[in-house]
Amino acid sequence: MPGSPWVAVAASGLWLLAVAAPVLAQQPQDQPPPQPAQPPPAPVPPPARPTPEAPPEPTPPVEAPPISRPVTTPEEPFRAPGGIGAAPLFRGPDFFNTPVPRGWMTLTPSLSLAGEYNDNLDFESSGKTSDFIGHIVPAITLGMRQPNYQLSAGYNLDAELYADHSDRNSLAKSQQLFVDYNYNWTPGVTFSLSERFIFSRESNVVSSSGISVGFRDSWRNTLTPSLAFQLTQRTSLSLTGSYTVLRYEDKGDADVFDSDTYRLSSGLSYQFTPRLAGTLDVGAGLLDQEGDKPVYNFPIRLGLAYQITRTLFGRITFGPEITVFTDETTITPGGSANLDYVFKYGSIGIGYDRSITAEAIGITDRQSVLGLLRLATLRRDLQFDVVPNYTHTRNPQGGQGRDVDTFSVDLRMTYQFARNLALTGSYSYYRQQANGQGGDIDQNRVIFGIQYAYPITID
Repeated sequence: MPGSPWVAVAASGLWLLAVAAPVLAQQPQDQPPPQPAQPPPAPVPPPARPTPEAPPEPTPPVEAPPISRPVTTPEEPFRAPGGIGAAPLFRGPDFFNTPVPRGWMTLTPSLSLAGEYNDNLDFESSGKTSDFIGHIVPAITLGMRQPNYQLSAGYNLDAELYADHSDRNSLAKSQQLFVDYNYNWTPGVTFSLSERFIFSRESNVVSSSGISVGFRDSWRNTLTPSLAFQLTQRTSLSLTGSYTVLRYEDKGDADVFDSDTYRLSSGLSYQFTPRLAGTLDVGAGLLDQEGDKPVYNFPIRLGLAYQITRTLFGRITFGPEITVFTDETTITPGGSANLDYVFKYGSIGIGYDRSITAEAIGITDRQSVLGLLRLATLRRDLQFDVVPNYTHTRNPQGGQGRDVDTFSVDLRMTYQFARNLALTGSYSYYRQQANGQGGDIDQNRVIFGIQYAYPITID
């Protein structure tokens, strides 16, 4: 497997070129592309982030369009409300700038300059090391929208300068990339592609469970292609695959494990009413962890999705997870639930997920609860996020192993005080308790900065 995150970045770039090439070939001329003869029902993602120009009205419509099926994997259980047009939810500060698309294509290069105070660089339970850090973060985002496709992508890297620990200075020890792409192949067939890449020395932001294994180079990449077929007016079928790479460098004698996770699932959805849909998902996964034999995982999920009102959306899935280890087979409950609500000043959401996943400490039974409060229209050009997250992981075999509890909360603010300039700020609190091993870990990070962004729109 590749040993460097730059290989993953290069592969991601090839994916993006492969996706964008047919899209660019369809660049509109004087006339827009023709509409399909029978377009598929418009999907309804989790409530979109309201904008100052057009805040949502909380009155329910007479009839809602059919409910869409999100493309997610256990390695990427949560998404911020906003669907394909919004940047995904990464832990920590948000250096992406994703303006609302004004034309066929919007390209936004940006540069952020920020200062940080971190009171526990090494994630130690005692003898903490603190420092002030300067950040230089160039970034770029791309948005494309046409009747038959949508593309949203972004990439940034972070150059870090330490005030007291100059040996930790780096050019690109923190990187983030995301790609979301939808293409209506025919009126009844839709192709989707999602990718999430993160490289950081903050190991807790790389693991999907938020587990910290210290200050070390680590990276994760999850690639998720999917095909959806509209079989009848009420029935749809989806096929989804995913591949996740999790890597930790300079492990030494640490009890830290690399892993590769392969998943394939098929899902059937039936639209009982315009607001209510039932789902059945059957999946198979191979969790290949360093130094151990592969583990096979077979989740089965029954679910319901309900568009309660125009501004309130709920979804729940549940079912068994059959996991085959070398010497035994276990059956554990699994599932997810989420509720999203859009109101006058923003949106609020809460989600729960339970799955068998490969983490830094081994194969775990992971339970996560994540919330998001987003205030986007409380004041013009100001956005404020509150993102709490709690995760409990344990050994699914019931034997000896590390039980780990993590809790984090991110407070993030962006204020667009001029056409191309914005103030950014964030406070992040992190705490980990690992079965009495090594003591509790807590960390506080405070970041303030300024960002210059220049959207380039092509109509």
